[in-house]
Amino acid sequence: MSRGSPTDYFSLAGEDLKINSSDEGATINVAEAVDERGDFVARDTFEELANPSCTYALCDDYALGSISLGSKISDYIVTGLSVNTSAGGGPTVEVSGEEVPEAFAEGYTYTTPEFTLLKNHEAQELFSAFSLSGEGCYLESCSATLSCTLGRALDENAETCAGDVSAGAIEVTATIIQSAENEPTVTPDSDWTVTSPLTLAESNDAYESYTITLRSSLAAVEPT
Repeated sequence: MSRGSPTDYFSLAGEDLKINSSDEGATINVAEAVDERGDFVARDTFEELANPSCTYALCDDYALGSISLGSKISDYIVTGLSVNTSAGGGPTVEVSGEEVPEAFAEGYTYTTPEFTLLKNHEAQELFSAFSLSGEGCYLESCSATLSCTLGRALDENAETCAGDVSAGAIEVTATIIQSAENEPTVTPDSDWTVTSPLTLAESNDAYESYTITLRSSLAAVEPT
């Protein structure tokens, strides 16, 4: 059996990004009827849709601002973007979306904050959401998740005919290792809110580690 050839559903692969994996994520809507006992007596299905995701590796630095939530690429609306970095690990980018009809018109989009993801195998302070200080404190990993919700208008067959996105947000989670006496200090950048405070985890076979999560809203862009 030959190796798989991942499908680039979002047409992002190029010199900087190389696709490593993809998942079609197909779903189908199901309508069911029950009798007086609650047992199923009828069943019908409609609107089979793909909800694909693609994971990319970096071969060069990459400007994340080039990916916009809510944008229509081929037959998919981009609804998610995840970025992962870690000490000694290569950065990855995952993009996810939802299938829409060919005639579906792109509505609002969300601006991804300008940030250049380095190809370096190191943990990075993503989107400059915070600054870290403290002697002997090091960023072990940092991840970011951008998301929005796609609302759908349905036709007489309960199938998508139009829609738009809402609730665009970005969340950054960092893990920090403390190797000296000083505890880390994490200072949020402007427009960022700490939604999960700096929390200590201890073990008798590892140095102390801390996690923190910050959240910010994404700026909506009106359709042209």
